[in-house]
Amino acid sequence: CWFEGDDRTMAIAAEQIDLQTRGIFRAPQDAIRVGKRPVKYFVSYAHADESLKADLLARLSAYLATHTAYAFELWHDKFIMAGKGWHQAIQTAIDECDFGLMLVSEKFLASDYIVAHELAHFVPAEPSDTAKPAIPVALKPLLFNGRMDLKGLKEIQIFHDGVRAFSDAGANTTKDRFCRELFEAISKRLDDHFGTAA
Repeated sequence: CWFEGDDRTMAIAAEQIDLQTRGIFRAPQDAIRVGKRPVKYFVSYAHADESLKADLLARLSAYLATHTAYAFELWHDKFIMAGKGWHQAIQTAIDECDFGLMLVSEKFLASDYIVAHELAHFVPAEPSDTAKPAIPVALKPLLFNGRMDLKGLKEIQIFHDGVRAFSDAGANTTKDRFCRELFEAISKRLDDHFGTAA
């Protein structure tokens, strides 16, 4: 037995789907991000420079919080919880970060741990090697005359305020200017890294 005539089953189903989904917008998988881009940054520093690090980060964080394109999330070793493995916590933070903020001083350069386990992720051993973006900052005065081993940083532009390191910026206004200019340098480096317009 069979029936002759129009089979409207498919047409009726299409009409029902259209009625139920009318006005619903489905964003494609490659939808444009709304809001600020999250940026995690890892701070590498020598513990002997704690007070300078705290001063610089307090000033810099205020500028970073005002960024129009990026939402910055800071990580340094003071965030390691008691009882956790500190070496693994540091390595995980480096793996998850978008860039490293290297607070360079003579004590930083003399630290075997920093050179072997932190700096190595940000400074390629060979020019053809890939590394995470690094923003080295002259926390204290450095020698660029060949007498100081800069542990691979001589090939990377180290940020300073003209010729001055952060520790030499005595007045609060000078320290604020140093951090404002560092904020600009970080912004430009991230724009270049992420390929976004300035």
